[in-house]
Amino acid sequence: MDSAGLDRFTFLPLQDFDHVVQSVGVIFNRRLGETVMLRHFASGLPDLLGRAITPTLIARYKSLLALAINTWEPRLRVALVSLAGNTASAVTLGELRFTIFVRYRPRALSGDFTPEAGLRRIGYATREKTITVKAVAA
Repeated sequence: MDSAGLDRFTFLPLQDFDHVVQSVGVIFNRRLGETVMLRHFASGLPDLLGRAITPTLIARYKSLLALAINTWEPRLRVALVSLAGNTASAVTLGELRFTIFVRYRPRALSGDFTPEAGLRRIGYATREKTITVKAVAA
């Protein structure tokens, strides 16, 4: 076990990749200046919520998703961010879904940046004013 903690909502134990995904969710939901002693800790994603969905906005989402993970989560490295499972009716309602393919480096916090074989997937979704992040089964 390389990483462990408690689920933010249920207080049940979380381990390894699920714990890292929860950390990514915290990063994605932070606005600039919101964290008192670390004002620059944020993703910028909450500021995009509620905007009209255009190709430019989708490109911003993709770049901010990758930048936030690569900046703030050393246990992950982004390989690819892609749109996933979006329907025309969902987009009309302001929903966007992305799949983030990452290389998981379970011992990165100890200085060992060796990745596991293969890619892991993280699902990212927006709906109205909320952001949802979850691990996606292979």
